Amino acid sequence: MRTKRDFIVSQPVNSGGFMEQQKLFSELLNIYSNGATSNADMYKMLNEKSAANDDESIFPVGSAKAPRNTAHRRYRWAQQTLKCKGLIQRHSRGRWGLTQEGKYTLTRTLANNHMVAFSTKLGVALWGDSEVVFRDVIKDTVHLCLTSIPYLGITRSYKKSDLSARYDELERLKQEHIDFLLRIFEPICHRLAPGGSLAINLSNDTVVPGRGGERSDFLEDFTFALRKKLGLKLMDRIVWHAPDKPPRGYHVTHKRTHLTPKYEPILWLTNDETRLLADNRRVLSPYSDDMQNLIAKGGESTSRNDADYITTRKGSFGRDNGGSIPGNVLTIPVYCKRNRNTQDIARRLKLPTHGALFPFALADKLVPWLCPPDGVVVDPFGGYLGVGEAAEAHGRSWYASELHWEYLKPAIANFTHCDGFTINPKFDALSDESLRASLAS
Repeated sequence: MRTKRDFIVSQPVNSGGFMEQQKLFSELLNIYSNGATSNADMYKMLNEKSAANDDESIFPVGSAKAPRNTAHRRYRWAQQTLKCKGLIQRHSRGRWGLTQEGKYTLTRTLANNHMVAFSTKLGVALWGDSEVVFRDVIKDTVHLCLTSIPYLGITRSYKKSDLSARYDELERLKQEHIDFLLRIFEPICHRLAPGGSLAINLSNDTVVPGRGGERSDFLEDFTFALRKKLGLKLMDRIVWHAPDKPPRGYHVTHKRTHLTPKYEPILWLTNDETRLLADNRRVLSPYSDDMQNLIAKGGESTSRNDADYITTRKGSFGRDNGGSIPGNVLTIPVYCKRNRNTQDIARRLKLPTHGALFPFALADKLVPWLCPPDGVVVDPFGGYLGVGEAAEAHGRSWYASELHWEYLKPAIANFTHCDGFTINPKFDALSDESLRASLAS
């Protein structure tokens, strides 16, 4: 699932692409994971990794054209960026090491190899890169992919905006984020059963930094990419109305120009609209008292025109169909007891808590509607594994992957009662922080 801890940074001149930046951040974090390290040693280790030579990195810089080592400048820029993000700290003059937050980030960054965290009779939770997991590991036919995507490459409206970032740079980062997501969903679509569904939750309150609260068009561009590049058909935009979302964001609470964001879209897509596996009869709501009385009376007593295009005939709504069909606006609070309990477990384990939670009640509504009883549910951004637990509760098979060890660990407590629960001893042993870093690498 999405995480507030992912970040973007403004890019210095001649620093290379976004992916090269991320690689440099990872290499620096890896170096500092071994303890406080001097700048001289850091330069040497990074040069060895890139086969760089100090003599070949000297170039005239600035108006004075003074000779400077541009490789060292790039390393120090990355170092200071990690410092600003609270991931490293200075131990003494010229010596830097990881903060506690940096250690957590290291675990996420280096978790490129997949590992089974635990399994039940119905499902498997994996720690690792979802691109690798769903490309190389999961081979089953998929009937539903339900997930909440991370906010990579876009600044959340309630975070401090990077006013120095150029608009064209943000556009490039947005496209890189879309390409990243397509790489995740492409292998899932290849295994999607005819008429299977993708239900993707994404933010509706992202803004373009420094542009007066202008909304990002990421939602529209991402939807178009799913249709154009993966051949999916958009069936609906489900509205998740979260009434307990507090007022947040500079333009909401300070400028007072915007209203409080209270909803997020869930894109529902399929590969074959003529063979849909979704069935709303699996999620009918109980009839209201008024509706039950109407059915008991045999339906409407007279015919009438309620509008130019709606006609109610005598006897309408007189048959008991087992319940009311839910609307496509789902009012479900963000905060739920299940997620609060999981956060409490994380705190007791001294782990960071997940900051952007997908409520269990939402997954509990979508899984039985979109996935047939004998189907398979997958979640490539598992987070606290609410989708997996909903699939388990409704008897569906499931697979979930999560890149962050610190999110999977507390979620295990929600599955220990399930049939066939088995935890991987190697994963469990990673509670030892030093062992976690070494095995992750």
